[in-house]
Amino acid sequence: MQTLYPNTAPQVPPSFSHEPEGERMYWLSNLVVDLEKQRIARANKLGIEATGAFLDENSSKLEVENSDITADKEEHKLETLRDIFLDKVRNKLAGLTDSKRQRLDSYLDKSAPKSLYALNREDTDYENLESGSISWTTWLSKDSTNDQLLKFLDWHIDTLEQQQNSEQVERLITQQRKEYKKGVKKGVREGWLHKDAAMAATKVDNVHILVGDIFDTILEDNGGYVITGSNVVVISPGVGATPKSRERNFMRKIFAGLKHELNHKNFGFMAYRWLDEALAEHVSQSLKNGFPEELLPFNRPKDPGIYKEERSLLHGLLNYGNKKIPVSVATRAYSDPRGTKGKSYKVFSQLLDESWGSTNVLDQVQGKIEAYETELEQGTVTTLMDIRGQAVKMLIAEFNKASNATKSL
Repeated sequence: MQTLYPNTAPQVPPSFSHEPEGERMYWLSNLVVDLEKQRIARANKLGIEATGAFLDENSSKLEVENSDITADKEEHKLETLRDIFLDKVRNKLAGLTDSKRQRLDSYLDKSAPKSLYALNREDTDYENLESGSISWTTWLSKDSTNDQLLKFLDWHIDTLEQQQNSEQVERLITQQRKEYKKGVKKGVREGWLHKDAAMAATKVDNVHILVGDIFDTILEDNGGYVITGSNVVVISPGVGATPKSRERNFMRKIFAGLKHELNHKNFGFMAYRWLDEALAEHVSQSLKNGFPEELLPFNRPKDPGIYKEERSLLHGLLNYGNKKIPVSVATRAYSDPRGTKGKSYKVFSQLLDESWGSTNVLDQVQGKIEAYETELEQGTVTTLMDIRGQAVKMLIAEFNKASNATKSL
């Protein structure tokens, strides 16, 4: 079985969503469930050893009693550790923001089997969950027993590993890798991707594609990300009431988002999150459906509109200055593995400055976005992803208004 995650905590840069809070729940789930298994195994093993000692003609009653004491101590130690980490799980669940609680409740309403509600259908908590009078998050963090919470964590691990080890999923990933490499080579030949992009794309065969933990994907409103300093791309897990439906949903997410994340993995970072995401998604859609010079999502065929605000902002920067800049200038800069240190990025940045009659245009845009983000953080917008999206929308509105009267950012 493939290990779902590395043993070191990931650090996700701003361009690839934001860093998950604390330990992955998958790690914590595995730790707690493993402690429980060790406790049970230890108790059973030492119980058998004690029984064997009693039957051995050369053993004394004292040795049997010592074995029992050892078994009790070991089991108690493991039980104590298990309970400590169960409390940590409860605290993490209780500390979720309202928006994350809603996402978790919605996910579990769609995906969790009813056998998780209680170990016994006569349990009063089961009736409360059925009637909707108690949320999943409240029940798991406050009202569930240790056995019930352990059952949830065991199920949580199992759903991820089922998706990770699916043969259909593996076949789709293999197909997506081939399509990605073929598409990048085509883009290089056509001139809208950097000449060194094809060499970078050959490395995708060494990239591990892993199913994400709901606690750092779905709860973060995050479809996927790259784990920095590793060859790991994470895609949000499937949602559904059965293993098959979760598998199908996961495969749809792979089809929709894997090329985007492989772009993040293979190509250079564009200095600012909004620009990096705009170009990662535009290149991804162009690899799938062509039309690399059409940046606006609503003008593109079969475009799902992901990162539409960021792409619209980039469209404005390229088209509303004193001189239009081809989209291929931006995509070549993005697909240069050297990123901002490459010549293509310097050409891209210089052309923007010349078009807008200013200096450091991209820095100015970023400064305005950060100002809007600071303003939004004081208001009712609660998630980082929402704040970022709203900030770009606000700048687009300002930008469109200003572009009708003046060509200054």
